Amino acid sequence: VVGAVPISGTISQLTQDGFMVIGDAAHLNDPVSGGGIINAMISGQIAGEVAGKAIIDGDVSQAVLDDYSQQWHKEIGRTFRHLKTIREGVLKFSDNTLNDIARMLSKIYSRKIGMVDLFWTALKNEPRLLLELRHLISIGWGQ
Repeated sequence: VVGAVPISGTISQLTQDGFMVIGDAAHLNDPVSGGGIINAMISGQIAGEVAGKAIIDGDVSQAVLDDYSQQWHKEIGRTFRHLKTIREGVLKFSDNTLNDIARMLSKIYSRKIGMVDLFWTALKNEPRLLLELRHLISIGWGQ
């Protein structure tokens, strides 16, 4: 079985009565890197805690299970909208711009270049993306 990594954004409804969707199935992949293992583990932990409490209390209604959605959004999900906008901005770079960024990075860094280096260089080349970064910082992203 193969398929694309879902980076279009989290599905709109993560719960139903007696049901929660987590990880890749819920499109909880990072919009920039496509990474999903850590997000799947975090969402699984939150879902497990909410489900355990719901079962003990004898109420697995959507209203109760929605605590999972709220916790996910508070801890991780609220950054996705801004990261998606940044990704879309970077994807609009021309090949020449991307080549210029790569050339600049190869001159600046003598060590291995990571995602953070690429991210900051992209922001320097497209300052408009700083507005999205401002939103991410204001909600505590990266701490």
